[in-house]
Amino acid sequence: MFHHDGPPMMLNKGFFHESGNILKLFEIVFGLLAAVFNSLCYPNEDIQHCSVTLFSSFQLFQIMVVNLFCAFFTTLITVAIAFGVYDAYYRYNFPILERMLTTLFALLYLLATSISVIEVAATHVIPVFLFPLAFTVITFLAYAYDAHLQWKNRDKHIRY
Repeated sequence: MFHHDGPPMMLNKGFFHESGNILKLFEIVFGLLAAVFNSLCYPNEDIQHCSVTLFSSFQLFQIMVVNLFCAFFTTLITVAIAFGVYDAYYRYNFPILERMLTTLFALLYLLATSISVIEVAATHVIPVFLFPLAFTVITFLAYAYDAHLQWKNRDKHIRY
């Protein structure tokens, strides 16, 4: 028999009423869109249109390490919040893990934004090449704002 110390996990009915949860969903959607656009329309000198081709290790880094890694773990955090894992397993201090991961993701997206700006500047600029940059910047701003809120509210035992 399993022993469980804490309230049972249940669906958080107020999930969509908390702005932090909506921000997490926004991060997931825009992170996945950034991955799609990075795989379809990555700036390059070889082909001057969108094609599903890997051109550099930077492109693979942005798709796999930044976009999909961050989207996967943000999805796990969001599901944990939605199903009350934070409350059921309060001893494990999930808010600290969430704060650290969100900060890591903001830094990864800052790196990805820097790489995207360098890649766009190094090629002949075509408007369609700006889509991956735009989605990467938007996702970076979302994660940076989320990290700011996480650190601002770290001593308050409330979700924003």
